Amino acid sequence: MKFLVLSLSVVATLSLATWGLAVQGPGARKAPPAPQSLVLAAEVGEWTATVTAGGKEYPGTLSVEAGPGGHGIVSHLEAKFGPALFEGRGLEAWDPARGKYSALWIYSLSPQPLSAEGTWDEATKTRTLRMDVPPADGKPGKVEWHVTRVVSDDERQFQILGEAPGGERTEMLAIRYVRKR
Repeated sequence: MKFLVLSLSVVATLSLATWGLAVQGPGARKAPPAPQSLVLAAEVGEWTATVTAGGKEYPGTLSVEAGPGGHGIVSHLEAKFGPALFEGRGLEAWDPARGKYSALWIYSLSPQPLSAEGTWDEATKTRTLRMDVPPADGKPGKVEWHVTRVVSDDERQFQILGEAPGGERTEMLAIRYVRKR
């Protein structure tokens, strides 16, 4: 039975791929990346991470790949918080329909995928994304701000800021990324 389901899945996938090529034609042009995608393309590479949380520093790594067609990035963060390993994966891209950057994040501390959207400030070289964190385990939902500031081609400063009911933002976590050479 498993073989039959697998075979049908493979046939269906190949059929859809063939249909897609037939509709688009063999010389179909890809949509070029939006100019806003260049902000994200600069993140591609291997980075060392120094995570600061609760007054302590923890080591980590960040790997960032270009998304399909140059549309956005795919990231993989690993860090050790003492004996505990943190792992997170993210997708981020420019969304021309919304006129904002959009992100999706999954990580080892929560079963819920999290989404965010935000803007790029060219003057300060800062990308700021707002994330609505849904309620979990009986705790109320909250708002977080994920802020990435470009220090140089080879350094980034990242912060997660929590938002209090009055709108005041406080740092929950900071990460310094340095590109590996």
